[in-house]
Amino acid sequence: MSSEKHNATQASPSQPQPSNTIDDDVIHATNEFQKGNHSEALNLAEAILLRHPNSAVAHGFRCFCHMKIVLSVRNNSSDAPLSLAETLEHVKISVESSKRAVELCPDSLYFRSYHVNALFDLADYDNANDGFEPVIEACDAALAIEDPILMEGTIFKNEERARESQIQELRTIIGAFKLISKSIIDATYMKNIKNEIQEVQDRKDEIEQSAIMARKNVERKLKNPNKDTVETRVKAYWNNTMSTELKKDLLRIRIEDLKLHFAKNESPAAVAVAEEVMQAVEYVKVSQNWKFLTCCCCGERILDMEGFAEHMKHVHLRTLSNELRILVEPEIVIDLVETFESRVWKPVDVVAAKKMMEYLSRNKHGDEGLHESKFFVNQKVWPFCKNSRRGAVIDKIQARLHVFLKIRCFAWNHFRAFMYLIIQMLEKHIPEQLLKEHRMDQTLLSVCLLDTSELSFVFEFLDELDNTCGLQRIYKSVDKDVVRGEPCDANLEKIVFDEDFSCIVFDKRRLRGELVATNDGAAVTSSADEEIELNDNECKDAFVDWLLEGSTNIGEQLKQWTSLRETSISQGKEFFKIYEAELERIQNICEIKVQYLRDLNVCENLDSICVEEEKRREDSGYKSVSYEYLLSERQRQIERTNGDIFELAVVWIILRGNHEDNKIKSGIKKLIYEIVIKLYKFDAIMRTTTIAMEQTGEKIVKIAADNHRLVMVPLLKSFMRARLEELANEDAEEKSKAAREASLSELDPDDKKKTNKEGGDARQGHEKSKVKKKKKGKRKPKELKKHNATQASPSQPQPSNTIDDEVAHTINEFQKGNHSEALNLAEAIILRHPNSAVAHGYRCFCHMKIVLSVRNNSSVAHLSLAETLEHVKISVESSKRAVELCPDSLYFRSYHVNALFDLADYDSANAGFEPVIEACDAALAMEDPILIEGFLENEERSRESQIQELRTIFRVFKMHSKHIIDAKYMENIKNEIQEVQDRKDEIEQSAIVARKNFEMCSRKLKNPKKDTMETRVKAYWNNTMGMELKKDLLRIRIEDLKLHFAKNKSPAAVAMAEEVMQAVEYVKVSQNWKFSTCCLCDVRIFNMEWFAEHMKRVHLRTLSYELRLLEPEIVIDLLNTTESREWKPVDVVAAKKMMEDLSRNKHEGEGLHESKFFVNQKDWPYCQNSWRGAVIDKIRASLHVFLKIRCLVLNHFRGFMYLIMQALKKRIPEQLLKEHCMNQTPLSVCLLDISELYRVLEFLDDLDNTCGLQRIYKSVNKDVVRSELCDAYHEKIVFNEDFSCVVFDKRMLRGELVVTNDGAAVTSSADAEIELNDDECKDAFVNWLLKGSADIGEQLKLWTSLRETSISQGKEFFKIYEAEFERIQNICEKKAQYLRDLNVLQNLESICVKEDKRREDSGYKPVSYEYLLSEQRRQIERTNGDILESDIIWNIFKETHVDNKIKLAIKKQIHNIILRLYKFDAIIKTTTIAMEQTGTKIVTIAAYDHRLIMVPLLKSFMLARLEELANEDAEEV
Repeated sequence: MSSEKHNATQASPSQPQPSNTIDDDVIHATNEFQKGNHSEALNLAEAILLRHPNSAVAHGFRCFCHMKIVLSVRNNSSDAPLSLAETLEHVKISVESSKRAVELCPDSLYFRSYHVNALFDLADYDNANDGFEPVIEACDAALAIEDPILMEGTIFKNEERARESQIQELRTIIGAFKLISKSIIDATYMKNIKNEIQEVQDRKDEIEQSAIMARKNVERKLKNPNKDTVETRVKAYWNNTMSTELKKDLLRIRIEDLKLHFAKNESPAAVAVAEEVMQAVEYVKVSQNWKFLTCCCCGERILDMEGFAEHMKHVHLRTLSNELRILVEPEIVIDLVETFESRVWKPVDVVAAKKMMEYLSRNKHGDEGLHESKFFVNQKVWPFCKNSRRGAVIDKIQARLHVFLKIRCFAWNHFRAFMYLIIQMLEKHIPEQLLKEHRMDQTLLSVCLLDTSELSFVFEFLDELDNTCGLQRIYKSVDKDVVRGEPCDANLEKIVFDEDFSCIVFDKRRLRGELVATNDGAAVTSSADEEIELNDNECKDAFVDWLLEGSTNIGEQLKQWTSLRETSISQGKEFFKIYEAELERIQNICEIKVQYLRDLNVCENLDSICVEEEKRREDSGYKSVSYEYLLSERQRQIERTNGDIFELAVVWIILRGNHEDNKIKSGIKKLIYEIVIKLYKFDAIMRTTTIAMEQTGEKIVKIAADNHRLVMVPLLKSFMRARLEELANEDAEEKSKAAREASLSELDPDDKKKTNKEGGDARQGHEKSKVKKKKKGKRKPKELKKHNATQASPSQPQPSNTIDDEVAHTINEFQKGNHSEALNLAEAIILRHPNSAVAHGYRCFCHMKIVLSVRNNSSVAHLSLAETLEHVKISVESSKRAVELCPDSLYFRSYHVNALFDLADYDSANAGFEPVIEACDAALAMEDPILIEGFLENEERSRESQIQELRTIFRVFKMHSKHIIDAKYMENIKNEIQEVQDRKDEIEQSAIVARKNFEMCSRKLKNPKKDTMETRVKAYWNNTMGMELKKDLLRIRIEDLKLHFAKNKSPAAVAMAEEVMQAVEYVKVSQNWKFSTCCLCDVRIFNMEWFAEHMKRVHLRTLSYELRLLEPEIVIDLLNTTESREWKPVDVVAAKKMMEDLSRNKHEGEGLHESKFFVNQKDWPYCQNSWRGAVIDKIRASLHVFLKIRCLVLNHFRGFMYLIMQALKKRIPEQLLKEHCMNQTPLSVCLLDISELYRVLEFLDDLDNTCGLQRIYKSVNKDVVRSELCDAYHEKIVFNEDFSCVVFDKRMLRGELVVTNDGAAVTSSADAEIELNDDECKDAFVNWLLKGSADIGEQLKLWTSLRETSISQGKEFFKIYEAEFERIQNICEKKAQYLRDLNVLQNLESICVKEDKRREDSGYKPVSYEYLLSEQRRQIERTNGDILESDIIWNIFKETHVDNKIKLAIKKQIHNIILRLYKFDAIIKTTTIAMEQTGTKIVTIAAYDHRLIMVPLLKSFMLARLEELANEDAEEV
């Protein structure tokens, strides 16, 4: 029905004359509508509106009519079917009319409800419009009316019902619309959130990539234009004249000399550089480190990464409130993993299983129930059956569950839902009571009893949960983080300050050519440098070459440094914006989850009303009540008490159209189920978003890292270079002067003057006769000379009017093989059309074709690598210009991508594959690309198909580039692990040295008064002082100690008093002298275990349970095999015969008994073969290392056994090997021949070399920072019971200075039992008391220095931990991507395998693999499926279209991915071990003991007290 009829103003014949009241008109029109005369009623509605244009009733009735027509269409009850456009027209009219009615009568709930209904229809039928948000706004506005009206008269009033009940019902309906709209909005939001996560993570990758490029640009060496002119002279001086001491002195640059050097140059750049140098010096004095971080938000510079992270956290980065944070962490199931490790996952015969349960249940004793040993779930052998389809789905479910559980991503609510699905389906076959009796409702293995369709349903549940939250993209991003640790330490030379910061010193090893020295970023490490000894002959030219590299232009150097810092701040701001967006996302999800938890609570309350009624019905005398009545009563109760409008809306939705008990109950159950499913998804989304937020926060911190050495090293080099040139010039002048004097001394005295003049003239003439040689330019390749020629060849036509004709002619020449001629023509076209994208594109095309012919060895003229590279560079230049001129062309973008790929391939030293990926992303981001009409377009194919293929090409180039980048990353990761472990060893060694230095310095501090007081004090001690006084000397009251320090009003004394009181208060609580200090937040903790827990919970990040999903499963039960069994070569023929003999003993249907397995026989048929034995020993040793540090994972073991079984199958049937469990033991390797053994050893060596296994193994076994470093030599001191006194052990008075040291704080009872005589007090105690300094300032300085050093070392370990954490996240992300690729390839392989099985049927007409994969690709394109699968198929077809080759290509790709996954697993395991080791070192290095400072302080107090007593005694005498 057209809207023109609806809007007609002409009355129909049956239409009455306008009446006096609008009510009569509306009643008449309503009657017509109810008779089915919809068109007539619409005409009447339009007529009423014409007569009453400002009547809310008129507009409301018009809306009512159009809504009724829409409702009839929705319910398929319309007499005349309407198109979507016609229906939408009715919807829009109803929206317009209802809106006007609300404007005219805003307090009417009827008109408000019409408007809500109409807006809902509009959002439903026209989802491209505003959506359901206007519906919610309209609902909120209606529900906010405090004193609504209904609208008197006509259809808008139900006279049979009270006004209040009508208002309440309308509010309930409006609330229901709001509820349904919010549900739809949330569903849409959840569908789109995966794309949102994808876009944000892509943006992170872009910023990260630009950060790397910016860093690389700074590290590139600027050229020194004067290098050639000074190199010869300087090297001659360096090698022949310059002394070793002068060379060493060259490495030592005084700060004042550096300032003077820059002061000579009065340019603004020099002034700025001088300021930068002094700023760096002052900074490093404070921070003891070259590194610093700059806040991108407020510009503040912060000394260390931990402090910066804390600054960002407390000042800029918002975090979730405590209320919302509770919602982010779903409870995790942690006790189900054993199911995967110990049980078999195979299809179970459900009928036989039921019988077995019933049989086992007969053994229960009365009320005691069934014994645990009789539970079906605990039986080792279940009634398995063969069913490949069920087995395949069970394998998929097991694999997916294994992933969830491995990273602790399976929450209790997920587990309950999973088991609910299984039990609901199993109840059809086995009674629920029987299932529960045998604990089948508590084990995941229950899934093995389901049939194929039920299994598929369970797998869909897991798969949907996995795919909701963008998990794969988060994996990819986190695992691929390339801004690691501190990116500014990549290629920085090691420079240090001397002790007073007056000089900067380079490492002496540079002089002997060791340009790469250990680089820890420390600012003061000159002590280690002093120990390096150099001989005269050790100084190499390599140092001079290094010195002459780079620019002398200090302005350029400063400009690069400033640009890098500005870029880092800009990129930090970008990450900050992303963090804010992610926080908004997680807050949004948390708020939505709160609403759904409330919804769930309401639905469960309604369900409980029905459940309670069911229980009451079990009573035979009870008169049952319907659920409808109960819910209506609940509805009325809410209305009476002005209760939750939401609950009213839920009841209304349930009762609408449902009046039967069963339907009402199922309606409630359905609502609960839908809400629970959404809650599962919210938990998943919150976890991935939390990971993304943490990642962004880390990137903000990492990208802010800078290092003053980036600018200092080039500046210092320019100073040293100038100094070396100056010394070389001075030496040359001295030698020239000496030569002149020597020649004059040989002449007669009378002729000196004359000869001197002549000699001078001759030398002057000789110098004037010198002539400079001219440099010859480099020759270009022959062919390129022709290409660049501007002179047209004889065959070249005159320029035509259009470029198309010129290009067509050039193409003909190229196709004839006249490549040089075609290149000349292409250059001529460029000259005539310099701003033509087609001209530049064709030039690129020609050069790319030549490169392709070289790559395929089909080039007519052989080109060198340099000539080929020249062609590549021209193609890059031309394609780039073509894209600039025509940025929307996919053809030109494809040329540019191809050219960049060639450049990265041929010039890997200067170009990488990252620009290829960037170019691909830019091309794929184009929304409405063009092709370019003319010669570049394939007219035989549609525009859409060409665009689709070009986009596929971009994605394949991107995929190949990523694989190459990943391969390079894998090659370098071993070196990264090596460097990190070396750095750990350095920090560890420095920790031990620092502790020893403290103890040595404490002992070596001298007491300047010792000589003057020793005689007097000893005389008093030996001759006058009583035993009680001596004992009392060992008992120091805390108050006396405080007074002692109060007398000395120096800052050191005040600080020391505070330190003493802090120690006393601490020991009161902890009952121990020992404590640990956090290097990150400075908190003190009583014991090491609590400190470890503090670090774990507050500072040390751990992999999220999503990422732990990708952690490989460890093989833990094979170590005994490598240690207890013999590993010798086995005679394979004799072994086969022995297996066959053992197999003859098996009983029909029961299989072979375990005792008859060949693998369990103690005596194997060994043979003598030294070559095989040597390789077997190597394999065993390698396996032992893997197993010893728990680095052999299940995938490695499977790969290892696969190699062995593939080789053994050639000589022993596979079935026989499996029957004897030879596919489950690494000892099978002993049956291989020498070449096969080498292949197995190569497999293990490859894994070993990839993951740095040996270095990790060596480091773990060689840990030098053990348990507690702080108990080296402390004297025993204790507190008394009320902690008012500190007491030394009495045995010290008789010279026993070294006593048992247990670290306890309260042990005075043992000391009280020690008896001493007067003659037992020795001078040794007085000597001990006089030893050391009485200067409390020196003692405090030592103590403070030790603690600061330990904190600094702890921070270094923390940085290492963070870098290792980034590495493991990076690898997990890459693994997730390759697992996805593997899944796609295995699906393609299964298509071919299924076709192979069909071909076994003689009546089947075979179909080619090419056709099947093409059909799969077309299906993906039709359904917007996985684009990756489509691209992989396209890539396979680029290689071949032959069946056998297609299958081989797929297998080859699967094999390559599996090998890479093996390596990822190895790296993940070694990095996990390294992280655990680093965490332990952080805890160990934080340990201290208050006695280290308390003993020297107490000694100074006792000495002062003893001296005071001796002086008093002397005065009395």
